[in-house]
Amino acid sequence: MKKEELVSIIVPVYNVELYLNKCIESILGQTYKNIELLLINDGSTDSSYEICQKWSRIDGRVKILCQENQGQGIARNLGVKKAKGRWIAFVDSDDWVDPRYIEMMMNAIISENADMVKCNYTQFRVKSNGIKTTNFYQTIGIKREDKYILAEASGAIWNLIIKRTIITDNGIEQPACKGQDVAVGLSFCLLAKKIVYVNEALYFYRKERNGATTEGGASKRSELALEALPWLVNDLRKNNIYMDNKEVIRKYIAHNLTLTLWGGWLNLDHKSYVELRNLYYDTYRNLVGLENKVIATWGSWNLTETAKKMIYVQDMDYAFNLSSIISVMHKCEQKVCFSHNNIYRRKMIGKDIYSSLWDTLEERTPDIFIIDFIEERNDLINNDHGYMTRSSALIQTDIGGDSATILEFGSEVWFEEWKRAFTDFSRKLMQYIPMEKIILVKNFLTERHGNIYDNVEYENIEEIRKINNILNECYQYAIDNWDKCKVIDFSQDRKYITDDKYEYGIEPYYINSYINEKVGEKILETL
Repeated sequence: MKKEELVSIIVPVYNVELYLNKCIESILGQTYKNIELLLINDGSTDSSYEICQKWSRIDGRVKILCQENQGQGIARNLGVKKAKGRWIAFVDSDDWVDPRYIEMMMNAIISENADMVKCNYTQFRVKSNGIKTTNFYQTIGIKREDKYILAEASGAIWNLIIKRTIITDNGIEQPACKGQDVAVGLSFCLLAKKIVYVNEALYFYRKERNGATTEGGASKRSELALEALPWLVNDLRKNNIYMDNKEVIRKYIAHNLTLTLWGGWLNLDHKSYVELRNLYYDTYRNLVGLENKVIATWGSWNLTETAKKMIYVQDMDYAFNLSSIISVMHKCEQKVCFSHNNIYRRKMIGKDIYSSLWDTLEERTPDIFIIDFIEERNDLINNDHGYMTRSSALIQTDIGGDSATILEFGSEVWFEEWKRAFTDFSRKLMQYIPMEKIILVKNFLTERHGNIYDNVEYENIEEIRKINNILNECYQYAIDNWDKCKVIDFSQDRKYITDDKYEYGIEPYYINSYINEKVGEKILETL
């Protein structure tokens, strides 16, 4: 590598005394030494400013700038204005970076003569103490197409290094609202002539801490729709890059609205969630110029992931996982007490117990209904409350009781009950949705995991094959009875394997982003 070019690292600081030392220490400990660290004190009222002063006395590369509290976006703007480096990096003050972060990113920029570089990142969840690595650059060993990376990953600007003149020459400033990353992330990507990716998780993103945006209420989430995304579209039009990039802009808008709406569904009361959803639908229509389509998914998490990768804002009221056909036809009329640490799983268990699919369809008919039978592989619990799907989530609760009996998946009794339930399910479903709007995705448990270059069979492959054979009987039964529904089947694709780096785990349940995207593309053809 040639002589190290100066990299300006901008860190807005506001009331992060618990995390700031780790952030600064990780930056100053970089193997790449030619950096300046701009700490922008955004009117902190705790000891954050004193921590900044301490580090400025220790290391001459630290510079402190102060402003009244105006928000992270305005603090970053000040940092860009005062930066002396040719390259700009943004790091959030509650996060930290790998010691090789700047060196590996700059090596990639120089070797590829690029204007911008991004890397993978690892989420550290404060409340659950969970760790999840997001690998957006490739899946199962295949480099993902740039259009997917732009549409899904460009919102975050804290895991990139960009040429400073791209920001300054194009007048890109960040707004004061929440969602300031989303307001500029796509502009960065579209204005950079060449982007390179480092396929390692070098950035560590702290999530779920008190005071973070994701912990906010509907008012904070509304800023994304009312301020951040309109700000983005205005910048794109100002820089004459809107018309040539309509498709990726549409996906970007839908993706970011969906992700934030997902958080609202998990954390807001239902009335507030519905108000937020309606606002997001209006935003989508106003910014994209098209009406949003309501897509319902019934079955595996793969379908939820597929829907999230499509070009519409996804309403999580219409996502139904952890439920089986038999269970949904036996609605529980009594209150069932249960608990689960995971909000998403707790809500999905409730949807299963109370068969809330029908109430949801009664409120609004979706434009399309996507279904697979992955959850049919579970046994059924039959007790005083009726049938419940014995999903991986349900067995983590205390539901069941001594009086419960088990209807075993795949047994002769189970299959007869399943066919009766399927007939009733079909009859009721058709009251809301014409068969032509039903898409059956033939998802199965995967037999192999790894990547396309190096994958192995699961140790319990015979059990997996036995389950898949039964699922295939269910699919064939449905196809024989749903003569006008559309069928999508990628199960024979050699890429139909579970990605060992897939951020949601490597159970046979999960496959990979490549297949989910291909299913999504096929579904869009039907629309």
